[in-house]
Amino acid sequence: SAVFNQGESTVTFNNNSADVNFSGSTNFHHLVIATGTNFVTTENAYIGITGNLTVQGSVQFSIHSNTVEYKGSSTQQVVNPTGGDDGYHHLIFSGTGTKVLPSRLDIYGDLTNNANSVNTSTNLSSVYFMGRVSTPHIQYIKGTKSFEITRLYIQNTLGIELQQNLTISTLLQMNGSNPSTTKGLLHTGNFRLTLAPGAAIDGDGEVTGYVKRTSFVADTYYQMGHK
Repeated sequence: SAVFNQGESTVTFNNNSADVNFSGSTNFHHLVIATGTNFVTTENAYIGITGNLTVQGSVQFSIHSNTVEYKGSSTQQVVNPTGGDDGYHHLIFSGTGTKVLPSRLDIYGDLTNNANSVNTSTNLSSVYFMGRVSTPHIQYIKGTKSFEITRLYIQNTLGIELQQNLTISTLLQMNGSNPSTTKGLLHTGNFRLTLAPGAAIDGDGEVTGYVKRTSFVADTYYQMGHK
């Protein structure tokens, strides 16, 4: 069997007459989805990106259970793909390069951070955990490195659970009721949710587990969930 060595190459998928169905496991440096191309990752596919992802057509990373990993040693701009459903299924950050999140990032599976640095402040990023009505499942934030999210929106009715510490700098929006009487829409387990001084919590869900605020402002009402 052949081995693809991506080096510092650019691979372009360009087919406007039929879907491009990607299966298997491959690392790319620069990956380009050309105008008019509909790129679909199949069940259990894996794509590693060490350079840039450029989407001129449409990409469907989220409709099947698969994984995309940004793993570069230089700064990478994370793209929120557009297709049938925007976003990713499982998304991994790794490598020494900073991962700069877009203004909106949709995730239907798990988010894993093993990268040295994740930047959510440049684009005031909002991260949406969507879940999927047809195949409901709990989503996880995990990895070897804790990180900060500017705005976190939980749309998944089964909620999300932490398997790594997490900081919210601006807003935690929980759009749904608690999935059970013992777990909130965000459950920290053995890990900790840290709320920056100006961070707000809104929505019908609640946080269960360990919560820390870095400071308090006098005469300010702080809500811990369930408006």
